Amino acid sequence: MSATPELQATLAELDGRADHLVKTDDDLLLSLKQSRLRSGLSIATVAERMSVPPETVEEFEKYYADPPMSLIRRYAMAVNLEVTHVTVELPVISDKELEGSFEHR
Repeated sequence: MSATPELQATLAELDGRADHLVKTDDDLLLSLKQSRLRSGLSIATVAERMSVPPETVEEFEKYYADPPMSLIRRYAMAVNLEVTHVTVELPVISDKELEGSFEHR
């Protein structure tokens, strides 16, 4: 049994939202690292300001990093930035629209 076109569209919408969230997270981390580089701050200096070992900063700056928000805030402060949050309301995707979706993935 295949998913209906409506269900396929709903799943595509969810996948698109997930991809967008991953990209914005990646963009945030990249902008923090770029700010450190523009400021001429070394990894050692940032680590000292964060009270962590330099290896923690090195791991934070890797492409595949998924640091907790507390570490992101500490890194931002260490490079003289502040992280702010914005929430955006998206259209609701109901449970009914997702009915059977996990059976078809």
